[in-house]
Amino acid sequence: MLQEVDNVKITILVDNMTDMLLPSSPLVERPPMISNQKFNKPPIAEHGFSALLQISYVYKNEKLINKFLFDTGVSENGVIYNSDIFAINFRDIETIVLSHGHFDHFSGLVSVLKRINKPTKIIMHPDALLKRWIVFPNGNKAKMDTLNEETIRDVNGIIVKESGLNYLPYEKKIMNNNAEDYEE
Repeated sequence: MLQEVDNVKITILVDNMTDMLLPSSPLVERPPMISNQKFNKPPIAEHGFSALLQISYVYKNEKLINKFLFDTGVSENGVIYNSDIFAINFRDIETIVLSHGHFDHFSGLVSVLKRINKPTKIIMHPDALLKRWIVFPNGNKAKMDTLNEETIRDVNGIIVKESGLNYLPYEKKIMNNNAEDYEE
């Protein structure tokens, strides 16, 4: 059974576009364009994706809030730059979920883990670690960047390989933050 949640807040950190002129609405809060009579730095847009998910729910009569980072964008520091603009504290992130093993969804992972600076679970399908090539119609090939397990572990990443359907939060496991809870 899925855990019932009270509230879900999604903050898009990296996407293909940004538009500083779009106004906020009751459902969407956008960063202010101007502060102290000066233009604020705009967030950057780039190919790839990253979003912060904040989930609020009641578990055993206690209101809990969990924060998960879904993907980390295409560049090493794009997600970091935008998180600074949005005043996101990465130390609150409990788990990082990688949707798949393409570089436009994981290239900021090491920078994010360095910013978090504590042991952090990274949930990914085992195939996310495969080596990949782009093969063009004319036969030219280019090797794609790949995830490196040793590098991830060196910056406090706890790799959790999941191939089946799953859901978040992990109930008691999410609160313990122990790598042993995830070993099969």
